[in-house]
Amino acid sequence: MDESQDNGSEYAEVVRLPVGRRPESRTTEIEGEEATVIYLPWRHEVDGETRPAGLYILRRDAAGGEEDVFVPDREVRGLEEAWHEIEQSIRAHPAGRRQESGDADDASPQDDR
Repeated sequence: MDESQDNGSEYAEVVRLPVGRRPESRTTEIEGEEATVIYLPWRHEVDGETRPAGLYILRRDAAGGEEDVFVPDREVRGLEEAWHEIEQSIRAHPAGRRQESGDADDASPQDDR
């Protein structure tokens, strides 16, 4: 098969989702930027590190730049409940979330790698 016809399937790994659990996602806007929020309701591995259930938030700015963050949800509450709590924190402390303020006591969620 030539490279122009390769859809990447030969490199894909098929995994079974835990019974009764499915990933959830939504698109939203944060500080005027488009964001995709994906919720994984189970422990998973990323780059050799095990992570708890949680939200992945991918933001895209007008210039095409991307910023992503993982926010753990150790209580496995689901997308809507976990997102509601995180969204309030983001809107209350937008500069702190991006770590622009430099405050050591910032209560914003951090990457849990």
